[in-house]
Amino acid sequence: MTLQLAAEFGKDNIRVNTVAPGLIRTPMHDETIDNNVGLHLINRIGEPEEVAQMIHAIAKNKLISGAIINVDGGMGAGHNL
Repeated sequence: MTLQLAAEFGKDNIRVNTVAPGLIRTPMHDETIDNNVGLHLINRIGEPEEVAQMIHAIAKNKLISGAIINVDGGMGAGHNL
């Protein structure tokens, strides 16, 4: 959907990107979230500020469109590397 929308609205100078976070420490989770650190290759839970930093970087760069950016500590890459 990200690619399709970016292609469709790019001619109107509208950029479409996706930020795909992994496990992020938020009030929605309790302390048991730390039991899942092994899902991330960097072996820790993400912080909301790290997702916000990526969103800020995308917003500042006017050339990024159609990107799907994982902010997931390597979770999407998996452990089979």
